[in-house]
Amino acid sequence: MSARRRLKLVIVAIAYRDCIGKQLPGIGEDIGTVLKYWLSKGFAEEDIIVLCDTPGQDAELIPTHDNILRVLKELAASFTDGGFYVLHYSGHGVQEEALVDSNELDNLDELGCDGFRADGGPIIEKCIIDDQMNEILVTAIQKCRGARLLTVFDCCNSGTILGEFKTVLGFVYVHD
Repeated sequence: MSARRRLKLVIVAIAYRDCIGKQLPGIGEDIGTVLKYWLSKGFAEEDIIVLCDTPGQDAELIPTHDNILRVLKELAASFTDGGFYVLHYSGHGVQEEALVDSNELDNLDELGCDGFRADGGPIIEKCIIDDQMNEILVTAIQKCRGARLLTVFDCCNSGTILGEFKTVLGFVYVHD
């Protein structure tokens, strides 16, 4: 009997219900569509974590900065040789002047945000920076032979949200 291939799906879906002018009303439908697709492809419910800001959500499954980082680290810790992993983010993405010593060609960081100020700007402390995602996910997946990480960022400014890299066919990550 062969071992089952390791599968893991993380969905982060933020509708911003409490952020006037920033709400994304279609997020609930996104979650349903994404779940239905991956369940049809062999993912089991126990292989899936959904962070969303729907009313009544358990505190540890609300997409706050700390919860998102925790789940990304859990995902990275689950990487094994030959595994297939998916991260799907639906929410706002922004660009800001590089926040730390920049390795960015355009001197801009890409961020996934879970909160905004009254003036509409992102609350930087509530954002996940591209360098953080790269350090957590890309560094970990590179250590696993034959493992694949598919990321879908349904947000603005997501072009280099995992850091500067080149992708080639077959979901292979090639680091310069």
